[in-house]
Amino acid sequence: MNEERLRAAGIDYDGALMRFVQKREIYEKYLRKFLDDTHEAEALQAYRAQKLDEMQERVHALKGVSGTLGLIPLYKITAEIVQDLRTGNTQDLERKVARMQEENQKIREAIGGA
Repeated sequence: MNEERLRAAGIDYDGALMRFVQKREIYEKYLRKFLDDTHEAEALQAYRAQKLDEMQERVHALKGVSGTLGLIPLYKITAEIVQDLRTGNTQDLERKVARMQEENQKIREAIGGA
């Protein structure tokens, strides 16, 4: 994989690689598997149905995956959304959901092109 392309998308390649005990092949395998991750789609479906508890669960799962893989921009926005949902703050939710989608797409493109 092209590490520079991944880093340019905001992926903390080195930090994540440390979590994978410097096993580059395994880390990159899980990066590729991320392309099949459905948590965002499930979160969006719950959001559209106004099932915010379910949405919170899906976004929380996406936060965990993105944190483990070093997908920092996606991790940060999912952490904000989870915190907002936990406190019942939905005032800025639409904007944050759109940002989550943008970051997810950007990262998927970087992984797919790396």
